[in-house]
Amino acid sequence: MSHLEIEYKALLTQQQFNDLNNYFNHSQTIHQINHYFLYLDPSVHISCRIRQIDSTFTLTFKQDYTVGKLETNFIDIDFTQPFIRQDVQAFLKENSLNNIFAPIGSLTTIRHLTLEDHCEICLDENNYCGISDYELEVESI
Repeated sequence: MSHLEIEYKALLTQQQFNDLNNYFNHSQTIHQINHYFLYLDPSVHISCRIRQIDSTFTLTFKQDYTVGKLETNFIDIDFTQPFIRQDVQAFLKENSLNNIFAPIGSLTTIRHLTLEDHCEICLDENNYCGISDYELEVESI
């Protein structure tokens, strides 16, 4: 499943995060882990991640587009072998890609999600390599 992703992000201080989180007090809280992969051909601009929410794993490829990114998702993939599924292989072939992706790290996020007219507002507390940061993300839907 592909769709056009248009999003805006801004880093926040912890105080800004707390203030906004209090303002959007009707948000849904989601705990997720994003596992990122690097495509080993540097001439190709594609990003790849596997998002884990509970026991569900979603493989996502993001490619530059005229405006925003073209995002292609594969739901319920096998985390141990994400690139061998038939529909993933078809996507790679259609885009002249090999399955030469190397894991580069993981990011744990506590996401506070609020749905508004035509957009998602996400307040994220991200943790990686012993570092925490805070982010506001607004994405069109």
